[in-house]
Amino acid sequence: MKCIITTGASALLLGCTHLPALRTPVHHSGSVTEARANAIAQAAAAAGENWKRVDGVARKIDGGWAVLVCPVPTPDAGTYVLVTLDASGQVTKYEKQKYEP
Repeated sequence: MKCIITTGASALLLGCTHLPALRTPVHHSGSVTEARANAIAQAAAAAGENWKRVDGVARKIDGGWAVLVCPVPTPDAGTYVLVTLDASGQVTKYEKQKYEP
């Protein structure tokens, strides 16, 4: 009986190993639009900061986009993230900052 329980528990534990997620690079043709830059930056900030809802504002800069992302609802003196993207949509800079009024 102990052998069956031990074998079953071992099979359960070995069958539940977690492999790291395989990421496939995304290639976009042409330059990134404002909406796409905003979506990329919001996804990066939501995942990086574990925020459930985010909002962002994208601004065109030389060779890419700068996107200011903050959680929704935004606290009066809260944290925000400034994400910089290159022209192809790759995140080149990720800065977590604190708003001080």
